[in-house]
Amino acid sequence: MRRSISCGVIFLTGLLAGCGDDLPDLDFRQEMVDLVAEISEYAKSKDSTFYIFSHNAVERWSEYGYLEAVDGIGQEDAYYGYGIATPAEVTY
Repeated sequence: MRRSISCGVIFLTGLLAGCGDDLPDLDFRQEMVDLVAEISEYAKSKDSTFYIFSHNAVERWSEYGYLEAVDGIGQEDAYYGYGIATPAEVTY
């Protein structure tokens, strides 16, 4: 049986919650990708059958290293996220 982990922005959001207007000069998108990649590398070094799934982060697919780090992307409300059918230009 394969195990999995869902990664999101919760960690980074919590880390920065107390920073106010004094945010560090970082590329937060790439920082999140790097975090997911580190989690993936660590988990798979312990168990090569470990899956990494991101949750609602389909826009990260174009970030360098992201697709190599994840095994799948979960997306809720892909077709009914607006209370009605989601416009085709918004769905992936």
